[in-house]
Amino acid sequence: MIAMRNSLILIALVLVPVAAQPADLYATTTSYEVFGGTAQIQMAPPWSSTLDEYQIHSDAVVRDYNDRWVFIVNRLYGDNILVLDRNSGYGVVTQYSVAATGLNPRDIHVAPSAGPASAPGRAFIPLYESNLLLVCDALSGNNVVTIDLSTFADADGLCEMDRLVELPASPGHPSGRLALSLQNMDRSGSTWIPTDAAQLVLIDIATESLIDADPVAPGMQGIDLQLTNPFWRLSYGAVAGGWKILVNCTGQYGVQDGGIEMVDPWTMQSDGVLFSEAQLGGDLLDFALLGQTIGWAIRSDASFRTQLVRFDPSTGLVQQVVLSSSGFDLSDLEMSYDARLFVGDRAASNPGIRVYDPVSGALIAGPLDTGLPPFDFTLLDEIPVSVPPLRLDARLTARPNPFNPRVVIRLPLADAPGESMLEILDLRGRLVQRLAASRDDAGLRWVWDGRNRDGAAVASGSYFARAVGVDTPPARLTLVR
Repeated sequence: MIAMRNSLILIALVLVPVAAQPADLYATTTSYEVFGGTAQIQMAPPWSSTLDEYQIHSDAVVRDYNDRWVFIVNRLYGDNILVLDRNSGYGVVTQYSVAATGLNPRDIHVAPSAGPASAPGRAFIPLYESNLLLVCDALSGNNVVTIDLSTFADADGLCEMDRLVELPASPGHPSGRLALSLQNMDRSGSTWIPTDAAQLVLIDIATESLIDADPVAPGMQGIDLQLTNPFWRLSYGAVAGGWKILVNCTGQYGVQDGGIEMVDPWTMQSDGVLFSEAQLGGDLLDFALLGQTIGWAIRSDASFRTQLVRFDPSTGLVQQVVLSSSGFDLSDLEMSYDARLFVGDRAASNPGIRVYDPVSGALIAGPLDTGLPPFDFTLLDEIPVSVPPLRLDARLTARPNPFNPRVVIRLPLADAPGESMLEILDLRGRLVQRLAASRDDAGLRWVWDGRNRDGAAVASGSYFARAVGVDTPPARLTLVR
């Protein structure tokens, strides 16, 4: 699943019945020292929950694939992956070791299988105490290969790989790419110090190999970051300059030297800083964006007290402090597809998940009980899911992208039915607009002017597209007014 959760409208070419699953939040929780647990919370009133089904590592992180499979990464000295299946009530599918004890798996990204479109394929797992990126079958841990990143290590011999995010396909990489953050910390002293060698490296998903970010330069090259210590959040989302890799760089704790850095996935170069810690007024621990002018962040002050703040990425101004904690308590931010902000609160007295309206900052619910304090969580949102397998011989394209005021959407498929309609829906399934296809030598073509059926302009945001009569992978596009 792509991290960046903005306010979305779905552009869909509808052929088959769409089945909606109830939305869940799945969290890992922590005792801070010995063990952790799990919490499953329904994302609507009465917010019913199931707590502590499993005992896990005390700082486990959680990811999901296709809103069905849940992958819990038991990190340092756990060093294994626990796989759950939502369709069987979050029952255990398997649990497998990923490395020798102490290699500290940090994240997991699951690519689609070559078979059914909904099935997990290969898993990419960064190991913090190694220079080998592990790749294996996601559901079994079998067929292991490694990708050697030692060429990117700094003087202490390790590159400290951290987080992964999937990027769109590109020429030469039709199955997509991954970006992986490398912290390159100086660990020679009693405290770990960020260096100026922080990078992103790119990986071809199909070939399970590195992509050279600068083929002209000698050797294998990554993407140099301007900021240091990429930590926790790595996402792909739309900002004023188009779609970018967004890197949460914390820098050195207690020093306002980090921020949200933008990296262009096509030029494979840094595009600078979207929002700095100096503007934020503290260490950046996590962020979530809603369009071009609404951002939310968890910041930490010099005394390591955390706050939830709203900021405007377009002006660089903090607009609102919504929640202040007495300690290092606020832990994770996620924006749901229906534009609700979920915040992890580890306060000792009443830990749980808080839910906010990201526009007004009003508290909607919470803290929702997680048992132990929440460490990490993922949202398994209520998203339309098409039943048949996807057809991969043609893809929807949109030009220009980002667009304003109109976009041309094409499907280069000779046997596509000419009567295909483009229905524009929001994610609750409400029809916004319907467009008839025209046909030319290149296939099917639709033009959308960014208006609804009443002729009113719709808001800026991110969009997806899918074909009536053809089960083709969705295309992503952005309206920027």
